[in-house]
Amino acid sequence: MLFIKFSCVAAYPHHESQSLSQFSYLHSALGEIPQAIDYGEQALAIAQNVNNSLFKGIALAVLGLAYLEAGKFVHSLRFIVASFIALPPWRGGDSKLLLALILKRFFKYLSKLSFIHLKKFIE
Repeated sequence: MLFIKFSCVAAYPHHESQSLSQFSYLHSALGEIPQAIDYGEQALAIAQNVNNSLFKGIALAVLGLAYLEAGKFVHSLRFIVASFIALPPWRGGDSKLLLALILKRFFKYLSKLSFIHLKKFIE
């Protein structure tokens, strides 16, 4: 298991925020939710200090995806909507890529729920 704790005194906090967001995304995809949430919260705290909408939008999105994997749909939706406010999808570039990642994970989550309900119906 990979678990890294970054200090907040990095020379390049925007890179630190981005790395933490990537760790959060990876851990939520692996189902390691506590780590994903921890990394996402660290990324968001740093992104807010850097005051950059790109890093803040990404951190909010990955935190929302971690909560989605945790099954906390409403909490997840709040973070994802906040990420769209910080980094509007119509802006282009990275914001469109972020939207694609959110939609991919969201539809994966919905298909998993559908399969669980279908399985219960068949049994």
